Amino acid sequence: MDDQRPEDATKLAAFPQHSVMPRVCVADARQQMRTFLAETLEDLGCVTRECVHVAELSAELGTRPPDLVVIGSSAGGIEACEMVELLAAKEFGGQVLVLGPRASPMVTAIQDLGAKLGLAMLPLLPTPFSQGDLRSSIAALLPIEPPAQHSVGAAEALRAGALELWYQPKIDMRTLALSGAEALVYASLYEGFGLPVIEAMACGAPVLTSDVSALPATAGGAALLVDPQDVEAIAEGMERLLTDARFSDGLRVAGMKRSKAFSWRRIALLTGGVVHRACE
Repeated sequence: MDDQRPEDATKLAAFPQHSVMPRVCVADARQQMRTFLAETLEDLGCVTRECVHVAELSAELGTRPPDLVVIGSSAGGIEACEMVELLAAKEFGGQVLVLGPRASPMVTAIQDLGAKLGLAMLPLLPTPFSQGDLRSSIAALLPIEPPAQHSVGAAEALRAGALELWYQPKIDMRTLALSGAEALVYASLYEGFGLPVIEAMACGAPVLTSDVSALPATAGGAALLVDPQDVEAIAEGMERLLTDARFSDGLRVAGMKRSKAFSWRRIALLTGGVVHRACE
């Protein structure tokens, strides 16, 4: 931030310098393998992206380079080697994990090429492997609890330029993984109901959502509504949720109250009533 104040720079130095959630790009030709790896890595606390071809990997490196690139052997020897060469050409500063059969000459060649080109190659992860094997391979990258002295408010982090916003495509509501989030931003263009809005409210997270389709009715006045196609309105709404504590706390309280109107027991009773009247 070019206009950062000196005092903000001092605060920024006190923030952790590494992202709590490591970014991982999974490169493999098979959809099943990419999905398995992505879900496993997300369970371990990573944020994942997927790619199949060299061009897609190049695009990922051009936006925000990941901390780790995972290259599966099903990408094919030529494609995998081209990915390794691309990483070297882009001066990739993260780590690279190759997985495949230990006895495969192709896998050995990919691993050796990466080391020859100066990439930070992790030891080969032989297939088949378990979640524990994958965890052991990337243990140094996995999230750890930040020290207590780094605990700060969202508004302070925003002013210091140390706040990172992420889209996390997988949220396990059974474990209340969303609890403790500063907010849910759900700027959907169309929803038949919008269950994530109610789930977030039930977890005590203030909600920013769209002012179209069923979402205003679902939110019931307990969320901040914006035009989902107005980027500035979304950004301003996010900033307000992060900096206006009184407003956010009001949404938390209203949201939790709103969520109680949508219990599964109540839905079952209402559905049963509709069925009963239809049979009369």
